[in-house]
Amino acid sequence: MSHENHGILRKKSGTQLMAEAYDREFPGLLQVLRESCKSVGVRFRYEEQISENPLLIRVFGLRLSNMKFIINNSIFGNSPELNIGVLVLRGVDNNGESSKVIDSIRNEEKRIREEFVSEKLSQEPKINSWRQVYKSFGVKPKEYKSSVESLYKRILKEDELRHINKVVDIYNYISLKHMLPVGGEDLDKIQGDIQLTYAGDNEPAVLLLGDKEEKSPEEGEIIYKDEISAICRRFNWREATRTKLTEDTKDLILVIEGLPPITNEDVDNILNEMKELIGECCGGDITKFILNRDNPEIDLG
Repeated sequence: MSHENHGILRKKSGTQLMAEAYDREFPGLLQVLRESCKSVGVRFRYEEQISENPLLIRVFGLRLSNMKFIINNSIFGNSPELNIGVLVLRGVDNNGESSKVIDSIRNEEKRIREEFVSEKLSQEPKINSWRQVYKSFGVKPKEYKSSVESLYKRILKEDELRHINKVVDIYNYISLKHMLPVGGEDLDKIQGDIQLTYAGDNEPAVLLLGDKEEKSPEEGEIIYKDEISAICRRFNWREATRTKLTEDTKDLILVIEGLPPITNEDVDNILNEMKELIGECCGGDITKFILNRDNPEIDLG
């Protein structure tokens, strides 16, 4: 059985075509999977066992269709100058800890405590812009804060950010340094396309980091989602447990979100800074994109 990456197979239609594609690329694989499922009393389903199986995608390098990242055009109605910076990383080493990054975080924490006070943080233009966006989809910013405001509030309470993993440490550092939201998802745990859109009235329940119970997004809130469920709620408020980055993560997407006064040029420069730091600490292949109202969709490969 060849483990060579044969490139992208275009999904035409139907589960039978998926099976035929796998039979062509990996003769005998389907029969092994069928027998394995039968032996444990599980019904074999092409979609579940094959089409988006993270293990098979990682081992065989095979996808039946390209993954896309799409911003719903309606998002730009209230945020016409939104710029979303994206890094797609393949084959990173996310194990261990970078003392350089941790030291940089500590320096930023010190600077933040010297320059800001919690009571006036909401008046900062880079924070207030997110408060206005949250208000635009019916969320009270005092109750639900953007990720960057939450980070700054923690620092101003004298909390130190703890080490999570190298990539998360790096994007926390970038968020603190530039006062903008940054987040990331494990691509091997994503199914289908990633969308930034408004939640419908029947979104599946999702378990968020730190929660014990699954809850559904509220209709009209801005969410990131894939074919399964939301992966981040209320724009950048909190991320889902299912797609979180871990030390085992190899392929991932990082997203930085820029609203005025942050410009497209700022986003580009910040992406370059983060790309360089991740390359130094984690290696891997890194591709950069910027999405906005003139370019609301990209192919992640």
